[in-house]
This record gives sequence, structure tokens and C-alpha cells, in this order.
Amino acid sequence: SAKSSRASKVIGKELILTLKRGSKTDIDTLPARLHARVVGRLDAFNAYRLSFEDEAAAREARATLERDGDVASVENNFAITAPGFLEPLEMSSPGGLPIAPNVSPSTDQVVVGLIDTAVQMQGTMFKDFLQPGVSLFGDYQPPADQMTHGTAMAETILDGVARALQEQGEGSGKVSVSILPIDVYGANPDTTAFDVARGMYEALSRHANIINLSLAGSSDSALVKSLIEDASRHGVLFVAAAGNAPVTTPTYPAADPGVIAVTAGDSRGDIAPYANRGPFVDALAPGVNVVHYQDAAWFGTGTSFATTWVSGWAAGFMASSGHHSSSATQAVTLDRWRLPPRPAP
Repeated sequence: SAKSSRASKVIGKELILTLKRGSKTDIDTLPARLHARVVGRLDAFNAYRLSFEDEAAAREARATLERDGDVASVENNFAITAPGFLEPLEMSSPGGLPIAPNVSPSTDQVVVGLIDTAVQMQGTMFKDFLQPGVSLFGDYQPPADQMTHGTAMAETILDGVARALQEQGEGSGKVSVSILPIDVYGANPDTTAFDVARGMYEALSRHANIINLSLAGSSDSALVKSLIEDASRHGVLFVAAAGNAPVTTPTYPAADPGVIAVTAGDSRGDIAPYANRGPFVDALAPGVNVVHYQDAAWFGTGTSFATTWVSGWAAGFMASSGHHSSSATQAVTLDRWRLPPRPAP
């Protein structure tokens, strides 16, 4: 069910440090000078997660780092709450998906990086579409009695693919789309901005064409924004949830430049009562889906679902049209899902 987007909680004893390219600062000796520990690394972007004894030490270190000419940015790390659970429905066993994966080796396959909770393979009807997943928390396996948010998102992405093919007159058939699951939550109720950035990097390094971010926080992250800017220049398309609160304030990473920000629509095509309606929102898609796990149907609502409808549709368009350009796909996707003009107040 829909879950309200809460304010992002600052992790007071942590900082995210990004060093300038070519910096002479030694990250292996810097923490000792700051009385800190490096608890996360993203070396490809010179970005590091630092942990301190207490909040006062973190504030003092931040003041020192902000005066350092080798530092590109220093910012708070903050928590992003995991999306809500789904509700089981009393329904008969589902039929199969109208599409099947093209498993032929191909450098042109469309890969959707799903930055989310863990995706369950067993008990679903789409495991052949999944690439080997990546977890930031080792070999974490979610409980088998509850469908995860990530699993629901994976199926909805494929429903979006199927809709794109249907709308282009291709119907059912084999499609060169795969989903790359990146678990940035593990068993934790929250992830962090740093781990979202790590998850994005894991997907980008495995050649994802589209990044789906069905998560939202109220704080912008310089590191996440930098990754989006860099990957967008290289032709990656980003789609993110606007958030499940009926406000106009921006949420991130949806409000970052270059991201398609998606809100949820109701059955009349209006913005759903629970969904963000801010000026940063680009697209409106169904905020609902019925998904399937362990021979049972589950019902979910929220801007998370709307986001996966759009990213799946974009992947379907990419695969069927052969247009792997993110700018072309973004333009066509926005034309299909663009938020209708809103009446003046």
C-alpha cells in the first residue's frame, strides 16, 4: 500500500566526502587526522562514507574539510526509508507474462537497473528476465513468506515493457530486456544516500541503460546528483518516484536535473490523492498494480508503481525500436506519460 514520504533523517555521526579528481589527499591517512573511520568507499568517484565518534566530531571535521582545497564536496549522509509492504489478495493463480526474454547474447540488450530492496527469484514468473543481482549486504536472502517491494517493482517493469510493445503493435513475443536487481536495503528498514549512490554505480558499471529509483527522500545528495549527471552524459536514462505525500515540495533524486520524476495517477487520470504534485514532476502513470508471488496475487499502490510503469515502458520502446539513445527515449517516454496541464489556481 502507499506509504507517506517522510523527511529524510540525517545520520549525525556520518559525512559523505568527495575528493576532487587528481586530489593529492590520501584517503587512507585522512581519517586518522579527522578521528574518523571509512565505512564505505566509492573509489571510482573519489567518494567516501566517514563515521565519527559523535555528532560534534562530525561537525568539527566538516568545518575542516570545507576549507580543504582538495575537497569537491562534503555533505551529511541521510537515511531513506524502505517503501511499504503489499497487501495479499484472494485470487486464483496468475497466468504467464505476455512476453518472454530473448536470452541470446547481445551487446544491444536493454538493461534496467532496479535500485531497491531484494528481488525474489523463486515463486515469481519472471526469473528468466533477471540478471544475477547485486546486494550491498552480502548474500542477504529476504523472507519467503512476504513479497518484497523490489519483487513487485520487477514485475511492474515487465508489465510496462509489455504495454509499450502492445501500444506499438508488437503484442507478445521475445524481447531483449533484462532487469539488474541492486539491493541497497538488505534486512534494514532504511538505506542511505551513500548506499543509493553505491547501488547506482553497481548498475552503471554493469551497463544499465535505464535506472529505476522507486524511492524518495527530502534531502538532495551531491554525490547522487553527480552520478546522475555523469551517467546522463553517457546516455543513461533515470526514472524516479516523486513520493507518496500530497505536497509540492521536491523529493530526491526525482527532482535532480535529467531525471524523469513520476507521480501516481488515479482511475480518472488525475494525480492520486496521496501523491506528490510539485512543479518538478514530469510524468503521471498508474499508481497501482496487481503482482504475483508464490501462486498468490498482491495489490500495491504508490508512486513506486507509477515509476516502474514508466521505466518499463521506456525499456520496451528502446528494445522494440532499436533507439538506444537516452535523449530519444526520454522524449518519446515523456510524450507518452507527460503530466497533463494543470488548471491555474
